[in-house]
Amino acid sequence: CMLEMLERMPEKGNQWLAERYSTRERWILAYSRDTHLSGIIRSTAWSKSAKSFFNCFINQKLSLAEFWLRFESALECQRQEESNADHTSAYATPQLITSWGLEKHGSVVFTHEVFERFQEEIVAARDHRVVEDMAQTEGVKTVAIGGDDSDKVREVRWDAVTMTANCSCKLFESVGISCRHINLVLRSSKLNELPSSCVLKRWQKSAKFG
Repeated sequence: CMLEMLERMPEKGNQWLAERYSTRERWILAYSRDTHLSGIIRSTAWSKSAKSFFNCFINQKLSLAEFWLRFESALECQRQEESNADHTSAYATPQLITSWGLEKHGSVVFTHEVFERFQEEIVAARDHRVVEDMAQTEGVKTVAIGGDDSDKVREVRWDAVTMTANCSCKLFESVGISCRHINLVLRSSKLNELPSSCVLKRWQKSAKFG
């Protein structure tokens, strides 16, 4: 590990690495697993996405005037795509795959793009997840969930009083969508609608309208 490497290095040569190691909580992703990122795109991913989009409109041989005109066209195209997506979310009805009330509720509250991701978790909860163990203490249910495609067992804690859930897979914290494990627990708790704690405002159809 990094600490062992630092111990083996000469004292003068490891000062910079030692400083980086002392601030590891700030730059190593493993330390941010409990931080609610909620789908915030990483700068590197945004950079690649933006580069791919603008490469369709610009190149290195353009003059400044041509660059500016094409850049404006690219932005207008981006605005139009966003407007089309908003219209689809507002007026089109997604096709449901399961009979679960949770899926139907998700189709009503989420934008189409987010719903497609949420729907994947619903289908996975239905087809590939099984409850392996369950315990309940003072209104808090702790459920161990496994599946036929992985040896990992995830732990979900569901508080029926506060209507909050969290899972050891941390999908909700990183993406902002309830995972297959949480969805299975909600389903087994006979919920037909997602709790408000599982629906981020930024992913709702109504987000743009306050």
